[in-house]
Amino acid sequence: MFGTRWEHWHTPYHLQIFSLASMRMAAAKAGLTVERSMTVTPSAWLQYQWIHLLTRPRPAEPSAFWSGLREMTSVQRTGTRALSLLHKSKLNHLVSRAFDGLGLGDNRLYFLRKS
Repeated sequence: MFGTRWEHWHTPYHLQIFSLASMRMAAAKAGLTVERSMTVTPSAWLQYQWIHLLTRPRPAEPSAFWSGLREMTSVQRTGTRALSLLHKSKLNHLVSRAFDGLGLGDNRLYFLRKS
């Protein structure tokens, strides 16, 4: 959903992002079939994604949120506090479940079966 602004897009953790079609091809080569797929998103990860969008630096600059190497602006600090309240109020959890229900969540799970 967040495309190039997805905050978890980094190596060495995400070397291959599978679409349903590419997972079906890889599974078939291994003698497996995709039985079903779904997304599961930890609500805290969605909170971090919102904060990342709010504090995203220019390319090659450190993130104020992640590195602490530069100070956040007052707008970023206020936005980060508001997003923390959204998370504490559990509304962020409902949004996470809605994204998962639409298949737009952060972690895609594939259930495979031997062919």
